[in-house]
Amino acid sequence: MLIMRIMANDPQWAQRPDNILIPGTEEAVMGPYLPKGYYTN
Repeated sequence: MLIMRIMANDPQWAQRPDNILIPGTEEAVMGPYLPKGYYTN
């Protein structure tokens, strides 16, 4: 699902991953759409 979201995004979507031009600004660009991973037992 994550791959499709990155590959087939809407050009008018302001929080799209394509707009991340500087490493470390992911959260500022994508806001609540930034995927967050975590470990579980």
